[in-house]
Amino acid sequence: MLIPPRVLTIASVADDPKNNRVCVAGVHLERRKDGSPAATATNGKLLITTTWREDPPEEFPIAGGAVGQAPVPGFAATLPATACAKAAKMPPRHSFKPILLNVVVSEAPVDGVVDVYATDRENTRRMVARLLEGQYPNYRNALPAPGDEPVATVRLDVAL
Repeated sequence: MLIPPRVLTIASVADDPKNNRVCVAGVHLERRKDGSPAATATNGKLLITTTWREDPPEEFPIAGGAVGQAPVPGFAATLPATACAKAAKMPPRHSFKPILLNVVVSEAPVDGVVDVYATDRENTRRMVARLLEGQYPNYRNALPAPGDEPVATVRLDVAL
């Protein structure tokens, strides 16, 4: 899953020292039914969920497992907020190729960990993130169904 670093900044919502529910102390990454990637974070009072347009993974220049694999339908994993904050700082700040500004999260967790990658073509950074255990709250049941009530939607389009 290719993730723009700005998406991972939603981890600041989940990084609440007063929160004692481990399963919500991170960012929940998932593949939706339509194949689009999504990230969700909550502290129990505030919920942020976002989707983004994903670049083709075969264009990301890392050899090996995480990149080049087809999206995994039904993929879901919750990364700790601290791991997401570190991952957001991994990619180079500027690049001649916009795809290099992304972070890659492997959609094939092994023994409760996922690999997180970033590269500038010369150096590849790899981080191993241990997934949070437990069931992430079913936030979709708390949101009104489309057409029931007006819901505020904020859309940010940032040109790269």
